[in-house]
Amino acid sequence: EGVALIGHAVYVAADTAPALKAFARLAQGQQNAHMILGEDALVGRFWEHYAPAGQKPRIFCRELLFEQRWPVTAREPVEGLRPATLEDLMLVMPVHAAMAYEESGVNPIDVDLHGFRLRCARRIENGRVRVLVEGGNLLFKADTVSDTPECVYLEGVYVDPANRQRGLGLRCLTQLGCALLERTKCVSALVNEQNLAARALFNKAGYKLRGRYDTVFLERGN
Repeated sequence: EGVALIGHAVYVAADTAPALKAFARLAQGQQNAHMILGEDALVGRFWEHYAPAGQKPRIFCRELLFEQRWPVTAREPVEGLRPATLEDLMLVMPVHAAMAYEESGVNPIDVDLHGFRLRCARRIENGRVRVLVEGGNLLFKADTVSDTPECVYLEGVYVDPANRQRGLGLRCLTQLGCALLERTKCVSALVNEQNLAARALFNKAGYKLRGRYDTVFLERGN
């Protein structure tokens, strides 16, 4: 009837009202969650059950699910787009932290520097981060959070501000998508509804809108 991940992040998918209510009751016992995420209409119903005894909301935001499948328009290749190494960690960390702060209002470097460093390093060691670095500057970054034969999910897509509107981000994102689609059926990403530049980038890269999701960032419990 449903499935939920309940912990630091709460992800919910349910087909019945009893399942949704049961998940909300379980989530109320997790008093140190950071966020709740799910399809927009579902999160609204979940919140009705969760709110009376759950953590207080901090930020509500709407995100758009974009998806890319073959065929993909070929573009000029980007030399140097590669998996990140631990030598790139100090370039990746502040960028990833800044993106998290912009989205959630919480800077993970301020909250848990050691843990955040370990998580970033682990993701790099697992081959989940792609970067383009020139002259010691991070020009492009993207993370593959999940990687299955059915779908690869991207997050943390970053283009250096000095190189935006010049086609570099589009070429990198397209090149990465083509590489990933050689081993999966689709590539997907969530983009904040208010981030018009990111929405335009994914549209130009051939991604299609597939759904709308709501995210509730939570106040930490005691």
